[in-house]
Amino acid sequence: MTRRLDKWRQGELFGETGESLSSQISHWLEKVRSEFSVFVSDEGVAEIRMLNGVEKPLAADHAKEQSTPLNRRASKEIEEYLRGTRKSFKLKTDLSSLTPFMTKVLKETEKIPYGETRSYGWVSNQIGNPKASRAVGQALHRNPVPLIIP
Repeated sequence: MTRRLDKWRQGELFGETGESLSSQISHWLEKVRSEFSVFVSDEGVAEIRMLNGVEKPLAADHAKEQSTPLNRRASKEIEEYLRGTRKSFKLKTDLSSLTPFMTKVLKETEKIPYGETRSYGWVSNQIGNPKASRAVGQALHRNPVPLIIP
């Protein structure tokens, strides 16, 4: 991830190719769109899998990558988010495959407003477990629905 950001800062990601910025962003979105999959269950979005390395599924076994209205809506909302036209999601999530602690962490993290950050320590205090900063970090590392719950 850092490498890509460095390329962007150096002008290599949206380089000096003569293309307009919107055209370059469009090409970038096409690439990103082909690098993630949305897995849904009857309860909601269960996992967003980035295809550049995650081999072991994180979601419950009942989640499937299928073309459903929810799957299409999730993909559309994610694309809008990546374009910068959406700041929040109106999608139900299925966190049933997670431990109660992970669910608590993600529910608290979901409350953080768009564009703001909080420390792991802050999150651990909010969930009533002030000594769990490292565990909060691990729970967020294993987040099966990044972007929807950052």
